[in-house]
Amino acid sequence: MKTLLQKNIDSVHQLEVLLLLRRYSDRGWLAREIARELYTEPLAVADELKRLEKLGFLTCVSASNPLEDRYRYQAATPELDTVMTDLSEAYRSYRFRVIDAIFATPEDHIKHFSDAFKFRKEGEK
Repeated sequence: MKTLLQKNIDSVHQLEVLLLLRRYSDRGWLAREIARELYTEPLAVADELKRLEKLGFLTCVSASNPLEDRYRYQAATPELDTVMTDLSEAYRSYRFRVIDAIFATPEDHIKHFSDAFKFRKEGEK
């Protein structure tokens, strides 16, 4: 689940768009409908929807106007859907930990690792 977050989810906004569509996977959503539900801008949602579709989380029924495209949650694989079930439960129970995982970039891990090799004076932490 952590790998999925670090590789595919860039923001809490993006995660909330995905989880909303997953929760109501029986219907197709317009960007403006999602924006109304999440109190955000339709254009920002439209960008997130396109990205999530490319990543294999959603399917799209295209219209002539991109703001009229309808998106529905449909994970590309059963394994991805299982991870999304776990992520949904984790976000509901441990919201702050999930948010921390989203913002824990690989650079943070590299810095932490490299800090282990810094020379310190005796008694210094």
